[in-house]
Amino acid sequence: MKKVQENIEKLKEKYKSYNKTAKALGLTGAGINYLIHGESIAKDETIVKIADELKIEPDEMLIESAKDRSKGDAKKYWVQIEKKLAGVAAAIIVTSTLPSLLNSTFSILC
Repeated sequence: MKKVQENIEKLKEKYKSYNKTAKALGLTGAGINYLIHGESIAKDETIVKIADELKIEPDEMLIESAKDRSKGDAKKYWVQIEKKLAGVAAAIIVTSTLPSLLNSTFSILC
């Protein structure tokens, strides 16, 4: 829920109020209030609207909400998926910065 809450706050900055943010997401004032305070979990459709509004990918928010809704073994698997996604993201960052790091090191050595 943390990622959804953080992104709702970003949308609030854009729309200047929770009521306008709620309207943009197709929610009621009470509905957005429940999400902000962690009293309910956003529906997948709401998460996609948040992502569309912010022009970001919904992946992490969707996984987080699925994990929060799940119980037992299913929750355990969502946690594993979340960790794998974080690992892939880290690998992409390392892979994308490695060539410039190697070039810098090579330049220093020469």
